[in-house]
Amino acid sequence: MRTAAVLVLASILSIVPSLPAQGNIGAEPLRPAVPNGSDPKSWEPYFDLGVKLMKSQPSAAADAFYWATRFDPTRAEPPFARYAAFFVLAKQEDAIAYFRSEPTILRRPDVLAADSLRTLALMRNPFVHRGLEILIFDRMPGNFSDSRDTRAWIAYSNGEFPKAIDLHSATINREGEKALWRRYDRALAYVAANQLPLALADLRALVEALRAQDAKETVVLYRSKHFLLYMIGMILTQQRNYVEARTAFQEAQLEDAAFAYGNAGLAALSRAQRNPTQAAGEYALAVELAPNDGVLRQQYGQVLIDLQRYEGAVEQLQRATTLEPYWALPHLYLGRAREKQGKMDEAFAHYERFVALSTANDSQAKAIKLRLDLRKGSGQ
Repeated sequence: MRTAAVLVLASILSIVPSLPAQGNIGAEPLRPAVPNGSDPKSWEPYFDLGVKLMKSQPSAAADAFYWATRFDPTRAEPPFARYAAFFVLAKQEDAIAYFRSEPTILRRPDVLAADSLRTLALMRNPFVHRGLEILIFDRMPGNFSDSRDTRAWIAYSNGEFPKAIDLHSATINREGEKALWRRYDRALAYVAANQLPLALADLRALVEALRAQDAKETVVLYRSKHFLLYMIGMILTQQRNYVEARTAFQEAQLEDAAFAYGNAGLAALSRAQRNPTQAAGEYALAVELAPNDGVLRQQYGQVLIDLQRYEGAVEQLQRATTLEPYWALPHLYLGRAREKQGKMDEAFAHYERFVALSTANDSQAKAIKLRLDLRKGSGQ
């Protein structure tokens, strides 16, 4: 009998401060056809297609998820789905070894690439729904145990969030400290159910309990809590509690100085508080720690435009387009930077590329297209 919740917990605990990268697993696949009426430049039709194909054709699903990731790299759902598809396709013994965190499997390049996709997804959104993960365990030998934890995890995977919350609550009330990590699981369900204050309470209680354990136990390997603190910071940012969010992100950095997304969280807060100078410094640290993240470079470029540091902005945005060649947004800001510099030919070349890559309903692309048409009509 296999207990899915135990294996999922092992997966959670294996989150490491390695720098996720938006890399391929193998060569770039052919782009699949999306249903008639769908926008072929939007991430959503590819993601929906992948979900539809995941059980019957996981290899085709992986291809669809790849293109969803490429068209909008800010979304957490596609990279998480690519990670899930990889392990659905993997040998059973390899998937089991991965969830048990066996060192040999964790050193394999293809497994490292898949794990980096999961990490990237969690950095984009630590509360991304993880229902597709159930298909990995469904392929493993044995049957799901009928424990309360497993039933809660299945309920969460199926979108039955109130049921998952009730089951986790029963375990927490009955087992106390023995069920410490059920607070993490319940926090995920609370966020999915849009009950952010309750999720925040669970995560804070978990961090404090872990700190108490560290204080009274002799631990051979210190258990970093940077990811939990990052989750707390993300919720507080959503609630616009910027003072406490900043504290959470700073504590995450104290736990792990190499945690790029703690810097990114601080940078986003500084932008929200209209302090672009501070945001630029924090983004500079973030891209130094995660140099292959095109989203962070694009965000850094935006801040540099705000500061009228146009050449620096262009450097970051061009790097973003290299890392994410199918993403429209960096070209919009490259156009703006070059226009501010009076380099109109370069500006409009980027605007054309922005329009070409944008979805059909993008309002900014429609406005830019009007400018492009007027310029062409005037013969410039």
